Amino acid sequence: MIDWNQIETLKRDLGADVFDEIVELFLSETGTAISQLRQAPAAGDLPELLHSLKGSALNLGFEDFVELCKVGEIVARTGNLTVIEVERIADCYDATRSLFLSQIGERRAG
Repeated sequence: MIDWNQIETLKRDLGADVFDEIVELFLSETGTAISQLRQAPAAGDLPELLHSLKGSALNLGFEDFVELCKVGEIVARTGNLTVIEVERIADCYDATRSLFLSQIGERRAG
């Protein structure tokens, strides 16, 4: 679900303070985007929204969420919006976010 090696690499490359800022920004912006996703964005906006979510989540190693966004983006670009599992994408983000927040503190200490 989460690529912790990606997170460790990012943390090492950026430093702890910058990493913490990136995480805070990611969670804030992604939370807003997930709310938009749940409110059924316009068909033309959906591919870009999913692309943006995918790119942001890739940096933090949210693997399953990235994959769902990737598939949703591809499908959205075909115009077949009825098969995009918006709630599944949003639920996956929620679960990954919860896991990340519950374990990131332990990983900092370790």
